[in-house]
Amino acid sequence: NLSFDQTDVSAFGLGARANYYFGRPAFTQGWYLGPFVQYADVEVSRINTSRGTAEASASGLGAGLIGGYHWQWDTFNILLGGGLSVNNINNVEVRYGDGTREEIDTRTGGLVLEFTLGWAF
Repeated sequence: NLSFDQTDVSAFGLGARANYYFGRPAFTQGWYLGPFVQYADVEVSRINTSRGTAEASASGLGAGLIGGYHWQWDTFNILLGGGLSVNNINNVEVRYGDGTREEIDTRTGGLVLEFTLGWAF
């Protein structure tokens, strides 16, 4: 939970990803693909708007694919890649203090960039 000027934000996220390495044997220098899925849930309370105080909530699923090149040494590795992500944000709801509310469903997409460092010990 975070607080900003009387505004509380609560968020939860969960994701999973797997990498497929094309080199043989695995974990040697070469190309990789990494599909992923993710879920996020956000709630915001006490938002100051032109219509007074409001509360909002949203949740959504996302999926994508990252591809790139990896370098592997005995105790160190680097992954450098990019890809695409598609998100379906649903259950977006804004509730105003006067009792009115708005609901929005949206789909978004975008580019994903990755630079990962790893150590083995």
